Amino acid sequence: RYPIRMFEDLLTSKDDWFLKAGPSCEVVVSSRARFARNIDGKKFPHLASALEEREEVDSVQGALAALPGLSELRFVRLNEISSLDRQFLTEHQLTSAEHAATLAQRAVAFDARKGMSFLVNEEDHLRLQCFRAGLCLKETYQELAETEKSMAGRLSFSKDDMRMPTKKAAIIADAEKAVDVIERNFRAGVITGGERYNQIIDCWTHGRERIGKEMMVELQH
Repeated sequence: RYPIRMFEDLLTSKDDWFLKAGPSCEVVVSSRARFARNIDGKKFPHLASALEEREEVDSVQGALAALPGLSELRFVRLNEISSLDRQFLTEHQLTSAEHAATLAQRAVAFDARKGMSFLVNEEDHLRLQCFRAGLCLKETYQELAETEKSMAGRLSFSKDDMRMPTKKAAIIADAEKAVDVIERNFRAGVITGGERYNQIIDCWTHGRERIGKEMMVELQH
């Protein structure tokens, strides 16, 4: 069992990510990027035995220990800490309430200063997340992508090529033609600037909805 003082220092720390001023912080409180990854050839956590789950925890712990730049990362097995400790981690957004609620083979690794955490055996084998103060979507994504790239050299992630609807290009072409008509009408004085804006938004919204429907149709076959 981990001593409670392991988390007490989070209460007194003055260097955690959420204490820093980020870009546009007067408007945007924080940014988060989150990746879900599964290990190739392994059962999903809800289908795995306790032994298989523990093996996944061990594998992820070994991969995280070898990551550069995360020397302060703490690895915690959730079934070895108290419910109060698990609640503490949940309230600090280092794990989810669902993840912390079970006593099965689950773990979380985190570096509160860098705003990084890794949830092991939640719905997926691994959830990677990165937080930054203010509006930093690009930075959080890039940081997480680099971390994932380093982990992929130690864990074999299961993946498949993303499927795109066969009609996507045609739908986009239709939307572009419709936008051209709207632009011509605006230049000719047929519609106002506000009407132009609303019609273009409606055009692309309709196109996006068509692509979404086509995707669902193709995934069902």
